[in-house]
Amino acid sequence: MNRPTRRFQALFFSTVVWLAPAVAGAASSDWDVVPSDDTSSRRNVLAGVDALSDSNAWAVGYHGKNGTDPLIEHWNGKRWRIKTSPAINGSAVELYGVSAASPQAIWAVGRISGSQTHPLIERWDGTRWSTVASPSRLPDQGTLFGVARRSSSDVWAVGGETTGTGHDVTLVERWNGTKWSVVPSPNLGTLDNDLFGVAIHPTTGTVFAVGSHLTGTSTNPGAYRTLVEQACSV
Repeated sequence: MNRPTRRFQALFFSTVVWLAPAVAGAASSDWDVVPSDDTSSRRNVLAGVDALSDSNAWAVGYHGKNGTDPLIEHWNGKRWRIKTSPAINGSAVELYGVSAASPQAIWAVGRISGSQTHPLIERWDGTRWSTVASPSRLPDQGTLFGVARRSSSDVWAVGGETTGTGHDVTLVERWNGTKWSVVPSPNLGTLDNDLFGVAIHPTTGTVFAVGSHLTGTSTNPGAYRTLVEQACSV
């Protein structure tokens, strides 16, 4: 699952800053750089952000020479502060997406890398972050890039898995209030398919997921094209 990770980084994040409008109702060009915390590592990256209010926002990413440790920061209305992440010994941990639904319900997703790669899901309960078991159809290759929450019993996460052929297939998981389960999702062609973002309409429950797919064949690959998938959350 290294290929989609590199593509995702190149598209969406290359610096560790948070940008906010200077004043309410300001034009889109009126942005200020807001100081954010860094660890002592030379590489600090924030990949996803979500906000509950002007004084309660969360950002997630990773830090370390090779992106080996998770990075979670919280905005309290005055400054960003690093929050303690769950300890996962002997593994490289990266977070890519976060969904903030209430002060006691924050979800973050990413991956755990080592000799194998597994999807990673973490949850904030208002007091601390903890890991939540994440399923995977494939034994050793899976990453979650995006997460969205409709209710306490309806949360969706998307990403990709690498098959035995070396190509990626879409990965969609859903939280039902008790556990996460893999939801079947389509793919285009026989080459790479990955999902990077997800959103849920709060009223209808329609779920939208976006990403990319690679055209062509294994011996003659083509171009990466947009991929949009849609489902009904019932």
